[in-house]
Amino acid sequence: MLTNRLALLIGVSTYDHPAIADLPSSLLDVAEMKRVLSRHENGDKNFECIEITAGDGSGPVTAKRIREALKESFSTYDGELLIYFSGHGHLEFNGGYLVTQDGEPDHPGIYMSELIDGALKSSVRTVTMLIDCCNAGALGEGAQAMSTMRDGMTILGSSLADQASYVSPVGPSTFTGLVVGALEGGAANTRGHVNAASIYGYVDASLGEFGQRPIYKSHARRVAPLRRCNPHCEDSLLRQITDWFPDQDSKFPLSRKFEETAKEAEADKVAIFQLFKKLQVGGLIRPVDRNQLHLYFTAMNEEEIELTELGRFYHRLVVNENI
Repeated sequence: MLTNRLALLIGVSTYDHPAIADLPSSLLDVAEMKRVLSRHENGDKNFECIEITAGDGSGPVTAKRIREALKESFSTYDGELLIYFSGHGHLEFNGGYLVTQDGEPDHPGIYMSELIDGALKSSVRTVTMLIDCCNAGALGEGAQAMSTMRDGMTILGSSLADQASYVSPVGPSTFTGLVVGALEGGAANTRGHVNAASIYGYVDASLGEFGQRPIYKSHARRVAPLRRCNPHCEDSLLRQITDWFPDQDSKFPLSRKFEETAKEAEADKVAIFQLFKKLQVGGLIRPVDRNQLHLYFTAMNEEEIELTELGRFYHRLVVNENI
């Protein structure tokens, strides 16, 4: 494959067995995930998305079809792999299942452990699993515990092993809707990066009103962004922090020369002040006077600004040449 980022998006919306209810929201779940994963916010190519749904013209979403797609991805690909599943989940004494279209009460579909086993044997650089189904937390439990997870492997599931996952009658499921919101920028950091850990934090906080808790398991030395959104502060701006704040405890004095509405305003200082406003919106600087919220008054009163704790963090990144 030519891409170095591949997303396998699986949605099971219809089921052959009359005892298993259809999940029409799964089709919308996959469509929404493809929309936010295929491109970064600025339009740059992100993941190459492969959809596996009943509506893709390739036949029913059977256990055989999903296994073949997983096998091909794990065996022929060595980049960054993302696996997304939306459908029913099922828990038995021997572990969890992803219920497939041809699933039956006695044979629900694919063991969740098959995803773990495939990842362990694969040469993919990283594998991220986003699983939206009931009992999603069973993935990586028991025989699939954290001790068996390989480096570069992350699991984000919609619910605990003994919990149901909520669906919406008119839109994406509760979990997927939140994941999409996180990828659209809700979980973006100052640089606009969204990763699995920040998605989990966003989803966990948002699910406070529901009787559903997401799960997050990871064994990764490096947390790579799953999507880039428009940043609060561009890297070029972040690298200028050390020009104005040589060390983390530095204070920068403002004056009326920085405020464009003041008669003392100077064009070069006004331009810098506009950059300071972006840094403040990004949470990186603040007035030294904690009772003062606006840089306008800080400048007009000729007071100082300083780095916030987050600003100190990015200051370290710049000093260490990590940005």
